[in-house]
Amino acid sequence: MDNYNYFEAEDLFARCFVIAKQCKMNWRAFQEMLIKSKIIKCLEDKDYDGFLYCFKEDVSKMLYIKNPEDEKYKYTYDDAYWVGLTSLRMCLNLRISFARLWSKLPIDEMLIKYGVYHEMDISQMEEYYRIKDKETSVLRYLSNRNSISLSKLSEQVGINIQTLKNYSRSDTYLNKATFKNVYALAKYFDVPMNLFIN
Repeated sequence: MDNYNYFEAEDLFARCFVIAKQCKMNWRAFQEMLIKSKIIKCLEDKDYDGFLYCFKEDVSKMLYIKNPEDEKYKYTYDDAYWVGLTSLRMCLNLRISFARLWSKLPIDEMLIKYGVYHEMDISQMEEYYRIKDKETSVLRYLSNRNSISLSKLSEQVGINIQTLKNYSRSDTYLNKATFKNVYALAKYFDVPMNLFIN
């Protein structure tokens, strides 16, 4: 890995949060678009050259702007920049996907924490994530977000209700799920499969 490309990718990734803020983007919508983007795939694969290659196109489409590398978006180091930078570093340090991070600690919640956490070492934010991670399972988060009961979900995806209750109780069970069950849940909720893997 070329360290220069990593640092350039890190800065550009954080910068796209600044652009989203300046465009008054809804943070949850931005988060969902990012999770499905090529740039997230590249970052999770540590393909920083690929990230740099597809950054302009991906961000332009997501945020409806012509040139995300325009000078007016540079040199703004604010709460949005910090959240972008922190998100990337946490995913790398904790070895988790962006989908998993933001399912437990959404971007808008990270922005609220900026006032308290931006002066601290990133490990403090990582500790806050670990606490949040234990509070609720990924399946509980998704079913609440989509207002679906486990019994209805069982009917929809063809997974035994007791199995879903176990998955909902603790991510430990979900992390040991069969590929078939993970695929069915990811497809139903329209989320990446790596959300279910810790």
